[in-house]
Amino acid sequence: MSFVTIRLLSGAASLLCLLTACAADRVVTNACPPANTLPANSGWELAAASYSALQAGDTVTVTATGQNRTGGFKVQFAREPMKIFPPKFAFYQKPPKGLATQAITPFTVCVSFKAMQSMGAIAVRDSKGEHRVAVETAR
Repeated sequence: MSFVTIRLLSGAASLLCLLTACAADRVVTNACPPANTLPANSGWELAAASYSALQAGDTVTVTATGQNRTGGFKVQFAREPMKIFPPKFAFYQKPPKGLATQAITPFTVCVSFKAMQSMGAIAVRDSKGEHRVAVETAR
């Protein structure tokens, strides 16, 4: 399972932010791993964010940016269990247990997959429904 951990990556975060148009105050919360399916009854719930997708060569990176209502939330993409291509993703959050910082907390999280052909769009399901995310091609 690809649980999200917060890591501060100086050079890699800067490069990722250039590729995904991160705001300067955002913290990259993972290094765009491949997505796994989410196990049932694991405490994760559908969440909402803004989405973008970028294809560079044979790698497609889907990025979610948004804000959690408090600190301590974990966020991640999970691959839908259907074995289809292109894969469909769902966006989840897991609330903190116990006390948490009472401040709106920005996040940026991403997931990647390999695609030999040019991708037009990716489907992402979240708490607001299913979204069609256009895939931009890296220049």
